[in-house]
Amino acid sequence: MIRAEALNQANSILKDYNLSLKILSIVLRKEVSFTFSHLNEDLKKKEEKKFFEIIKKLKEGNPLGYILRKEKFYGLELELKEGVFIPRPETEFLVEYVLKLNLQKNAKILDIGTGSGAIAIALKKNKRNFKVFASDISLKALLQAKKNSLKYKTKINFFCADLLESIKGKFDLIVSNPPYIPDDFMKNLPENVKKEPEIALKGGKDGVEIICEIIRMTRDKMRKNGFLIMEIGEGQLKRLRRFGIKEGFRFLDIVKDYNNIERVISFQWLN
Repeated sequence: MIRAEALNQANSILKDYNLSLKILSIVLRKEVSFTFSHLNEDLKKKEEKKFFEIIKKLKEGNPLGYILRKEKFYGLELELKEGVFIPRPETEFLVEYVLKLNLQKNAKILDIGTGSGAIAIALKKNKRNFKVFASDISLKALLQAKKNSLKYKTKINFFCADLLESIKGKFDLIVSNPPYIPDDFMKNLPENVKKEPEIALKGGKDGVEIICEIIRMTRDKMRKNGFLIMEIGEGQLKRLRRFGIKEGFRFLDIVKDYNNIERVISFQWLN
């Protein structure tokens, strides 16, 4: 089968040309630009079989990260398994923001709800002198994060904890990509997203319940001038900015994502 024919068949199934092209590139182990410029070439039988197996699973509502058992994030290729939250490109904005901060060389950092370890590993890999700690309530997620950390030879201290419970000491920086989807929105999520762990998505009635709890709990875990940086949901900025200031933080900044959505909020603890 010609690659172009396979691509057209996949597009007719998924109704998403770019995704179909991405899957074909993954199967061929080539960049998308290369695949697009070589669509007139033949697809090998084993490549064709693998390609349509992936397309079928996607059509059934399975997340691509679970099908491939991996996901790329900030130059990393993180291994995944079902039951572990799949890192998103939007979260790279948080990592980028942190790496531009004027933190001391051996800053002590905590990643709350680390999932696959994406944020913690990306920070440690780029700043080897950072002292990085990471927590998650899910043992399955922590085991996966540890595996990914070993892959990239990043020394990270992992803890099984509900947010900051049982976490001792104070930190120069606390980061999190917490659950921030409002409860009423959960039923309308795409089928592939519904297959990810609900605990990593569901953020309470207004979507800010857990974020507000993190802000409250971090007050006693921050060193003077320490930073609190979190990913947030669309339309949540004003409420969270007010809440953070009320709890004693100084609001610093908001970073917008690829879709111009207010995505990363930052505070500083001055007490």
